[in-house]
Amino acid sequence: MARRFSLSALWVIALATLLLSSAGQAQEKIVYGSSTGGGIRLVTDIIKAQRLDEKNGIVLDLKYFAGPKGQQALILGKVDATYFSPLTSALQLAEGNHFVNFEIMMDSHISLLKPKGSPLKSLADVRGKRLGFIPRTSAAYMTFRILNAMQGRDADKDFQLIVGNPMALMAFIARGEVDASIHYEPFSTMLLVNGQAEQIAWYEDLWRETTKTPLLFSTLAASQSWIDAHPKAARTLARIVGATRAWIVAHPDEALEIGRKALEITDPRVIAALKERMLRIYRTPWNEKALEAGRWQVEKAVELGLVPKPTKEILALLN
Repeated sequence: MARRFSLSALWVIALATLLLSSAGQAQEKIVYGSSTGGGIRLVTDIIKAQRLDEKNGIVLDLKYFAGPKGQQALILGKVDATYFSPLTSALQLAEGNHFVNFEIMMDSHISLLKPKGSPLKSLADVRGKRLGFIPRTSAAYMTFRILNAMQGRDADKDFQLIVGNPMALMAFIARGEVDASIHYEPFSTMLLVNGQAEQIAWYEDLWRETTKTPLLFSTLAASQSWIDAHPKAARTLARIVGATRAWIVAHPDEALEIGRKALEITDPRVIAALKERMLRIYRTPWNEKALEAGRWQVEKAVELGLVPKPTKEILALLN
């Protein structure tokens, strides 16, 4: 109860600060790329349900994208801000596009699953076997390469990768067409609750155990030029996203009720399980520790030849 009260109090303080700081200000529109579903969509659904954008002097003009298409929209200039990653920023900087990550959208929401009854017990056991994964262009795959390199494996050579989108991966594991697969929330929980899969490991736990560093997974980003031109809007957006994540953790029942439509969940057993499994992905604060984790991740990717060394700062605290 003490932790719950603390989180609630932090959210109240953060929201009150936002409301006071925005009183009397004209609203500024931000074209914002959200996801068609999942953990990122939950954040923006709650912002809109509580009108946190309008109450704080901005209006989010939401555009919805599936998976990596949101990142592509930012790269192509179709949105002002969206979900991103430090590794994507490093790759884009080498192409002459300077994107800055300035908040956390969510922590890793990936699980490594196996078909029901499989004897596999660890990622090492999956070596040489069929592994369902999302495309190699994803930041998730780049972190997977880092993780395996530190465990003495080559992600490209030591697994039989079966690439697909999240819905295809669900079908693969439910039909036993892969020996293991990564899955996002809430799909992982659906598979587990319905008895279609078992969990080998939570991906973030694998990362922490191997690297001894937090995993900076999905971040809020915009171009440096947009941030420079809209500093107040950028700061407000970052604070709203941070406050919303804290509110989700402090108010799980209300958050999941708001998110039912976006998450496409009707089974009360899944909702109950998500209180533990999915809400954990909103707990990490955006601070110097998070920036250090992001910088470590990029440095390791540079060392492995996955991304060029950044020549400009791609992570920032907006004060």
